[in-house]
Amino acid sequence: KSDSQSLIRDKVIAYHADEVFVFVNKKDITTKIDTISLEVARFGLENTLNALDCFGSAKLRINNKPVKSLGQNYIVDLNLHKRYSYDDLEFRVKEIPGVLETGLFVNLADKVYAVDKNKITKCD
Repeated sequence: KSDSQSLIRDKVIAYHADEVFVFVNKKDITTKIDTISLEVARFGLENTLNALDCFGSAKLRINNKPVKSLGQNYIVDLNLHKRYSYDDLEFRVKEIPGVLETGLFVNLADKVYAVDKNKITKCD
């Protein structure tokens, strides 16, 4: 969770890439996502956070100060209060004015690899 991330930039790159490979720490693999990251516009932040509360608890990510993306937007963590289909969640959250992008990369990865210390395993 670095201060220099940009979900918008990462999505644009992934969308236009010929192939997308994702490497994930094996211990982080789960069948249920409890929290997603969002890139949110600075303007109207409080209204955007309030609108996101219908999905769970939305909080500005803080690392001594609010975390901003490369585009100077805020990074918000949304703790979900129930399970959603990823496609539905991606669509519904991005309908809220101020939400610029989500950390869900639905149907963008060609291959996913689980990393466990020095071992890499291809996931199907």
